[in-house]
Amino acid sequence: MSSTLLKDVDVNGLCFAPISTKNQRTSVDLYKDSNSMHRVQVQVSKEPLVARFPLDTPVNEDALRVSQVLRIDDPSLQEVMRAWDEKVISVAMEHAKQWFKKELPEEEVRRRFKNTLYQKEDSDAWLMNIKVKLPGSAVPTKLHLCGDDRKVMMDAATVEDMRKRGCVLTPIISTQGLWFMAGGTQFGMSWQAEQIIVQPGKEASPLSLFRPPCEQSYKVLEAPGDVSGKVIDLAEEPYTLLQEVDVAALHFGPIATKNQRTSVDLFKDSATTHRVQVQMCTEPLCARFPLDTPMNEDSLRVSQVIRIDDPSLQETFRAWDERVLSVAIENARQWFKKELPEEEVRRRFKNTLYQKEDSDAWLVNIKVKLPGSAVPTKLHLCDEDSKVVLNAATVEHMRRRGCLLTPIISTQGLWFMAGGTQFGISWQAEQILVVPGKEPSPLGMFHSPEEYPYEIAMDDMDKQEEVHLAEE
Repeated sequence: MSSTLLKDVDVNGLCFAPISTKNQRTSVDLYKDSNSMHRVQVQVSKEPLVARFPLDTPVNEDALRVSQVLRIDDPSLQEVMRAWDEKVISVAMEHAKQWFKKELPEEEVRRRFKNTLYQKEDSDAWLMNIKVKLPGSAVPTKLHLCGDDRKVMMDAATVEDMRKRGCVLTPIISTQGLWFMAGGTQFGMSWQAEQIIVQPGKEASPLSLFRPPCEQSYKVLEAPGDVSGKVIDLAEEPYTLLQEVDVAALHFGPIATKNQRTSVDLFKDSATTHRVQVQMCTEPLCARFPLDTPMNEDSLRVSQVIRIDDPSLQETFRAWDERVLSVAIENARQWFKKELPEEEVRRRFKNTLYQKEDSDAWLVNIKVKLPGSAVPTKLHLCDEDSKVVLNAATVEHMRRRGCLLTPIISTQGLWFMAGGTQFGISWQAEQILVVPGKEPSPLGMFHSPEEYPYEIAMDDMDKQEEVHLAEE
């Protein structure tokens, strides 16, 4: 028997269970009607829907559900979803005392509710989020592969097929009820995919997501030294630049402690649970120091210090810091176990930008995931003419002095140390275009006596080459 379509569900017959809290999560179960107590399970539409973005990557290795953003172009389907929202709002107003601990006027209930459909600032498209259960879940989302000939192979699609740009999806979804966050100051409906027919899009070159300097195209080479590079067109959806992110819209999750590490998740906005993933800038940035070496054999992340010379980019980082500080002051009791004055919160916060005592340069730290990580940072080898060999750079290239980097970074949220006496933003590199510096001579690291340079004897002991002192 085929699934019911979303538009065929009688929203007036929906049954809302009492609000409950389990494992520190507050929710209201939602059923198709009061007689059956069955979860609503429906096909969103007969026509396939376009994936607005590729399937999310997991927040961490333990995450078993990720978000998929769908574009909803059909006006009648948009109206159906708004009817669901209106039903939830009407029930919320009736049960405000139970759900929010006090009576609330309609406008306040509407302000707290996160609509199923939403728009991005840069687009008129209406979007919807659904959750996809990954392999390893108790009951993963079933993914069926659909070819160009409309023939479907059961259970043959993968999450990687959904990460190709332009894929088209036909999902069967179930409602998991209503979620509540931040003491009921936000709530909304949770939709989960049970099965999806997947028509994969095209595999996009990782490079096509970068914005090159001066609006030029990068050229992809088959191997270093190749002279016949093919031009890669810019993607329709290149990465957002850091300076384009609306910091006022950033959404902070509740503080949590796991494996003795305390953190606050940070998302692009409250409508989605997408990590912020952005290109830091279009122009390459100078590595202030070579890439760190791991602290021990088990270390899979190391620091890269980057110099930030652009005043506008400096101001962007400071705006991020100010946004975090304002939220920290508001949530001091939850984050630090007590109310704190603003000057104390600022004293505990580690600014994203900092200076070394012997320099006026402004610096930022990002983490690089080494080979052996679950998802290592992708390193692409680039020359000064914007010719690139994908995945050909190595960490050794980043250990040469004077290398230039164009990173795509993601925020991993806020970190807390020493019982909250220190906290700050964690940035991680997802991809980097690497223009390697020159390989320094080990002798170039020494201070010469009386400021004279050392001389390196060649193999024949007759020729000699002067080695200049290193900058550091």
